[in-house]
Amino acid sequence: MEVSYRLTRFGDGTPTSHERVAVFAPGAASVQVSDGFSADRAQVVTLRVLQGNYVSLRTTASLFPVGDPHACSDSVLVAAYRGEQSPEAFALLVERHRALVLQTCYRLLGNWHDAEDVSQNVFVALGTRAIRWQSSLAGWLVTVAHHASIALVRSRNRRARHESKAARAERIEAPDNMGLNEEIEKALRQIRPPLREAVRLRYLEGYSQSEAARRLGCPRGTLSRRASEGLRALREILTEISEH
Repeated sequence: MEVSYRLTRFGDGTPTSHERVAVFAPGAASVQVSDGFSADRAQVVTLRVLQGNYVSLRTTASLFPVGDPHACSDSVLVAAYRGEQSPEAFALLVERHRALVLQTCYRLLGNWHDAEDVSQNVFVALGTRAIRWQSSLAGWLVTVAHHASIALVRSRNRRARHESKAARAERIEAPDNMGLNEEIEKALRQIRPPLREAVRLRYLEGYSQSEAARRLGCPRGTLSRRASEGLRALREILTEISEH
């Protein structure tokens, strides 16, 4: 069986590639391949399977001829991941810089749960966005972590302000001297049941909007609409009663 593959060398210079064909003997589970880079000092060499009669869960593997993978530079690891999608190269980058990114996020967000979430987004950006760093990858990651954390804080503040305004807009003042007396009970009986129950829970029994909605098994928006319509109808009925 023949399998085409590409070997790519990543080092201090421009990446170089060679394409070759591996021939598996009948019944063989493996085959030895030549890297073709014996004269070069490569930090990372990736092997990408191109085509063949095979089933493979992984099409790329990475070797570290320098011996210690941690001796590879950030720029070479980034190039290996961007060029050949080397999972080993990316894992090394995450391992190398995760603590720094996490601490940066935590200092701005104040809790580890949010810091973990934003840190993951920072490394997603590392894997997908164009990278232009002035001095170091660490500096780029810290900058992205800072901006992402600030964006999260601002987003939550905007959401809190929006929810506060919405709550004020939905707040409906109950009519003066509303009590559980015969007149109010008589007026309530004239209101449609969904509206009557919403008014009773919100304004007579004092349940919050969330709790009233839960008890009636409806969304908060529906509860708010029913309570508003019911209260308006109740006022009209009480006004008619008072005028007669």
